[in-house]
Order: sequence, then structure tokens, then C-alpha cells
Amino acid sequence: MHPAVASARAVLFDFDFTLADSSEGVVVCMNHALGRLGHPPAPADAIRRTIGLDLPTALEILAGEEWRSREDEFFEHFVRKADEVMVGSTSFLPGAVRVLRVLHDAGYPVGVVTTKYRHRVEDVLERDGLRGVVDLVVGIDDVPRPKPAPDGLVRAAGVLGISVGDCVFVGDS
Repeated sequence: MHPAVASARAVLFDFDFTLADSSEGVVVCMNHALGRLGHPPAPADAIRRTIGLDLPTALEILAGEEWRSREDEFFEHFVRKADEVMVGSTSFLPGAVRVLRVLHDAGYPVGVVTTKYRHRVEDVLERDGLRGVVDLVVGIDDVPRPKPAPDGLVRAAGVLGISVGDCVFVGDS
């Protein structure tokens, strides 16, 4: 066990590009929503660079600030499409499931803190038989401010009944 983890009381993970890859679904949903607004599709690589950001910020990066006035409509189209495709297009990265199981079996509380909706991550965990391995999921719908604000980490630590300083957070950025 890595020394940073050995002294921790819980291990919290980011989801996208740390545990799993949902980029295929995100590209489909982003371009669906952009198209519904009458905007041309964005390049897949540009969309992938926005993964982990909140949707209004991603919209501004991909379409420009002038599209911010339609962010509610964009959000609605994105979420509707995500309901159809996101869970099925998400797969765990190599080694991620093993790491989750090793930590769980070693007695560490394991959590996920993500800018995705909680139910989407829970559905992926359920699909792959990991719901009992991950103790909690804190999604964007659980906090007033998304990452990079610390709200998700603070909430996860609070639910686990430990201080943030006793947690290790593993993420891609």
C-alpha cells in the first residue's frame, strides 16, 4: 500500500479519466445538444478536453460566450441524451476495479466525488457489480459548487464522519 494511502482513513476518487472513461457518451451528448441549438458539431478532441468541467463552462468553451444565454436549453438536451447513452458508453479504466476492490477489502471507506450526476455513477457501479465496494458517491447534484471547489470532498468526508485531512483524493488533474 502506498504510504499516502496507508495513513488515510478514506480514499476518494474522481470518476472521469481516473476510474472510468465516459468520453464516447459525452461526445455524443455534447454534439446532440449543440445540434439541437443549431450549432455545428464540435471536434471530439475539443469535447474530451472539457470533461470534468460543469456544462455551462463546457458550452462556453465549445460554442463561445454568446451561447451562454441558452445554457438551460443546452443542459436539458444534454441530460436527455445522457439518460439514453451515458451508462452504456462508460467503461472502467484498466486496473480501476482491482484498486477499488483492494481498498475495500483492506477496510478503507471508498468514495467517488464527481461532476457527473450521482445516479449515473451509481448506475455504472451497479451494472458492474461494484455498488457494495464503493461506500458513497457525491455528484454535482449533491453540492452547491462543483469541482474544483472543495464542496464535494467536504461533503464526502462529512458523510463518512471523518475530516477532509484524513482523506486521500485521487484524480486526473
